[in-house]
Amino acid sequence: MKKVNILFLSALALSLGSCSSDDNGNDTGTSASIVGKWTYSKVGIGDNLINYPDHEEGCDKDYVELTADGVIIDVDYDSFDTPCEVFTDTGTYLKEGNSLNVSYGGNDIDTLTILVLTNTELKMKNNGGETVLFTRQ
Repeated sequence: MKKVNILFLSALALSLGSCSSDDNGNDTGTSASIVGKWTYSKVGIGDNLINYPDHEEGCDKDYVELTADGVIIDVDYDSFDTPCEVFTDTGTYLKEGNSLNVSYGGNDIDTLTILVLTNTELKMKNNGGETVLFTRQ
């Protein structure tokens, strides 16, 4: 649940980019594949983003993995009781246009707006304006 809150604390609307033969893959559209591992990079409100504060020193970085079959795996490293203990939340997602619908079980579905989706960056926001920037691993 911590990650869902951070995702919302963390997740500005750009139009869908079109591809042409001279694209260099660095567009700021939302047309790249969302499938992959995405490391939490920055969080904040609107364009006021700060470095993601919850990476545990000495541990791997927290990340979200989105699989091709619609599974989301949210991985968080903490050292509360055990150094670099791994906490994992698993749910489902559905990408429709520039919306990402996420459910970690139950009837709650959270809808995020995809602002930027390139081969290297994923930037999303929730309805409250909270933004998160991920970088692809």
